[in-house]
Amino acid sequence: MPFLPFPSWLDAVLFAAAAVMIALGMYFTLRWFLSRYAAGDTQAISGPSIQRMGTLYALILAFVFAQEYSDYNEINATTTREAGAIASVYNGLRKYDVEKTGDIRRAVARYVETVIVEEWDLLSDHRLSPNAWKHYREVEVKLLHLTPQGLFQSDLRAQMIQDWDTVSRARISRVSFAVYGVPTFLMGICIAGFFFAVGPYFAFTPKAANIFLISLHAFFNGLIIYLILAVANPFSQPARIEPAVFEMLMHRDMANVASELKG
Repeated sequence: MPFLPFPSWLDAVLFAAAAVMIALGMYFTLRWFLSRYAAGDTQAISGPSIQRMGTLYALILAFVFAQEYSDYNEINATTTREAGAIASVYNGLRKYDVEKTGDIRRAVARYVETVIVEEWDLLSDHRLSPNAWKHYREVEVKLLHLTPQGLFQSDLRAQMIQDWDTVSRARISRVSFAVYGVPTFLMGICIAGFFFAVGPYFAFTPKAANIFLISLHAFFNGLIIYLILAVANPFSQPARIEPAVFEMLMHRDMANVASELKG
């Protein structure tokens, strides 16, 4: 995604138009082969078949879309949890000791910056950034080497280590969602269902109104399939999830450190 190097709306229209061409090709092919065998009651049978198959196909598309959209929302929630854990660690370091933890806070900021600038684009290729892992491990090691003075710092250090572990699990979740996509068997059912839903139209004569109805049906189904594929690829256009929560964290909570890194 996108399938063609065009704006997302045009990409969707072209995808749906391709579905129309496939549907019309199937209609004329089936009509050429089967019209000679049509009986007087063929249209009477085809009408209910179109209705039933169309309803079942709509339920299948709704199920697949609901599943993919649920995963899409889960990615947003996972990203928010990751950013929240990072903010907790960063602010915890300030509470722990502003002066002695400056180096760790800069490492946290480098991690966030790498996720925004480098890793987010790599997720569309189902990869995580090695540099982000390097900065992650740097923070992890430095947190483990903190020497707490008193119960407050001891509890705060334990909480920061736990939060930083949350960051690691969130990263794995992000790349897992990027790799997952639509299960092959569900995509196969969506494609097969498209042909079953369109097939019974062959019993109707190729008049302008009938061709329009077939095209309208196919165009709408094509848009739905495109939408499913778009949502199933959350780190690619057109439904790309942006690292807005990380950018907000970088420019708000880490503004001073971000300026130092740029300098």
